Amino acid sequence: MFMYPLSFSEFLAGAGEHMLLDKVRKAKPSIPIHEVLHSRLIELTQKFICIGGMPEVVATYIETKDLNHCQQLIDDLINSIRTDFAKYRKKTPASRLNEVFQAVVFQSGQKFVYSKACVQATHYQVKEALQLLIMAGLAIPVTHSPSNGLPLGAGADPQKQKMLVFDTGIFQRILGLDLADFLLSKKFDAINKGNVAEQFVGLELVKSESC
Repeated sequence: MFMYPLSFSEFLAGAGEHMLLDKVRKAKPSIPIHEVLHSRLIELTQKFICIGGMPEVVATYIETKDLNHCQQLIDDLINSIRTDFAKYRKKTPASRLNEVFQAVVFQSGQKFVYSKACVQATHYQVKEALQLLIMAGLAIPVTHSPSNGLPLGAGADPQKQKMLVFDTGIFQRILGLDLADFLLSKKFDAINKGNVAEQFVGLELVKSESC
């Protein structure tokens, strides 16, 4: 069974924030969340984006509240992912998979451009590597649609795709975001041009759809 990293709601539940979670679930335009609770949710959202939803990292944060330790665990996970690339070496070189995975991170928020993903590889080779990452659940494609009518998929253009990294904690760690600046900022669009917020929202939508 394929399982995504924890969602923000699952993170709140795991952290014992049941009252906040209940308020979120009941919130609507006519019943807005109180400003004090909203500020708390923003703070927790920022921390969740920093640590991501990988179970071991979330459990460590809940137990210790040590973000630095969580970052070390994320580093270990990234190294493990890159080590696993060697399993596919019969189909695609591990170095190419690593380059394409890096490209997925650094091209976040924009159309994925194959020619920029790996300099010493053909379009087909990059596409093959990307498909392996998608099949492994490490990259999640978002296909463009002009939204001219329903269903949205009727106008989908597979030639225009963005990529989501499967976990925001891993995304921010590879990108090298300054956690201090991020945690102090109240403007998500000021961090990495809003790409980190786009990753978070995209992943939450994907996880909610799979329930």
